[in-house]
Order: sequence, then structure tokens, then C-alpha cells
Amino acid sequence: MTMKDRGLRTRVTRMFQRRAGNELTYLVMGVALGIIISRIGDLISDQPRSFFESLVPEFIGIVFTVFVINRLDAVREDRLILEKLLREMHSRHNPVSLQAIEELRVMGYLDSGVLRDRDFRGSSWQEANLYRADLRGADLKHADLENADLYEANLEGSTVTPDQLRLCKTLRRCIMPDGSRYDGRYNLHWDLYLMRRDGFNPDDPASAASFYEVPLETYQAGQLAEKR
Repeated sequence: MTMKDRGLRTRVTRMFQRRAGNELTYLVMGVALGIIISRIGDLISDQPRSFFESLVPEFIGIVFTVFVINRLDAVREDRLILEKLLREMHSRHNPVSLQAIEELRVMGYLDSGVLRDRDFRGSSWQEANLYRADLRGADLKHADLENADLYEANLEGSTVTPDQLRLCKTLRRCIMPDGSRYDGRYNLHWDLYLMRRDGFNPDDPASAASFYEVPLETYQAGQLAEKR
């Protein structure tokens, strides 16, 4: 099954889950309707004014109750979906983790802080688009980051090794585990492509430092450290 097919199946499943989660709402509405009909039978024939005076507060109370129940149901559903996607993001099966990452992106969760301090050990994130992902404090031991896009991601305090980061597609503007901005030391292929495309010269330290938006001394120190 392709990733597109799996995404369609996921959306259809969730549509039915949403409908299945509203039984309590329908029950409340049915009970409320029964109460209203009962009141109509008792009051409308003899006391129309009294009927309407008593109906209005009951109607307002019913509407408020239904609204609150629907809201609580939506919050619960969102929480369950988020927990499911976080579990799938931790998958060792690459298509599953990539699909979860994309859905988390669409829902606005990647940079919201929900990934912070989470256990993602051994996750399969090859080719993952982790643009601006907030992974502060996350445990990424043995996670496969081959060709992963970590542009503007935040890895401060995370557990990840240089060997893992050397496999990434890009780390430009990424915050590293020690809290510093990535200085270009790994000379990642996509960063070098972007550097040339945007008119910077990878053979000129000053130009390369400008591309990575770090001081020249920081860029040179990173290059020297990587050569050792």
C-alpha cells in the first residue's frame, strides 16, 4: 500500500471515528427533545405564555450542555489522535513514521512543543521533513536521520550523536544539542547546494560563514574540529 493510500485510509477511518464518538451527544439531544415535547403537551393548550417562559431557559440550558459535551468530545478526540501519531512517529517502519510526521506537520504539532523530551530511540526518519521541529530534550539514540531535513529544527538538549547528524540532508539554522547554531562543520550536501544556488562560495570561509549565519571564527573552528 502506498503512503497516499494509507493516508486516505487514515482520513476515512478518522471520519467514522468522529461520527462514532457522538452517541452521547445524540442521547442528550434526544432526552432534551423528549422533555420539550412533554412540556408542550402540558402547557401550550392552557397557558401559552407560561409555556414560552419556561421553555426559553430550558432550551438555553440544553444548547449549552450539548455545546460543552461536543467540545469535550473534540478535545478527547484530538488528544487520542495526537497520541496515536506520536507512537507512529516513533516507528521503526519508515513509511509509518514519515506519514505520522506529515500529519503532525499539517496539524501544527511539529513546532508546538509536544515532541520535547520524548523517547524517539530507534525511530526510522530517513527522508523525514523535520523543518522547524521542536525536538528539545528528545532522546534520538539510534534514530536513523539519513537524508532528514532538519532546517531550523531545535535539538537543544537532545541525545543525538555527530555520526547521526552527518547523515542529515540539511542542518542550516538548526539549534544543536549544546544550544549553539549549526556552524556548517559537516558540509552536508544539500547545504552546499543551497550555498551555491544562493550565491555563496563554499571555498571562501567568510562567505560560508555568512551562509550559516555564524561568526567567521565559529565557522573555521567547526571545520577544524571536523578534520581532526
